[in-house]
Amino acid sequence: MLLEPYVDEEVAKRIRDFVDQRNYCVVEGWFAWYCVRDLQGIFRVKLTCQDLERFVRIAIREQSALKMVKAETQMRETMMIARFAERCHVPDWNDDRHFDYIIDTTKLDHSQVYEAVLSAISSRVIAP
Repeated sequence: MLLEPYVDEEVAKRIRDFVDQRNYCVVEGWFAWYCVRDLQGIFRVKLTCQDLERFVRIAIREQSALKMVKAETQMRETMMIARFAERCHVPDWNDDRHFDYIIDTTKLDHSQVYEAVLSAISSRVIAP
């Protein structure tokens, strides 16, 4: 089941409004890079994680069975890919070239991810 187009449009508008109110911004998310693809001062981050670890994290957060979380997550992601390809005409939405920084979070906690992203931003700002 695909979401109604107005849902994606509303999310895109909220992201754009949020970013427009700032001189710089870090965005992360399946759809966020697309919403700000033509703006300057945006640092696009792609968080990756091995599937099993992703499913375990979601199962813990949602207090659900791992097998159910795996099936639901795979179905949701398949639908999202189809939706983005259809509505945004971007078949390669998850291609690494759309992002400024990619980090595998499989073995990292929140603070380590935060520090890694800050370090990547600092190196971009300081680098000639």
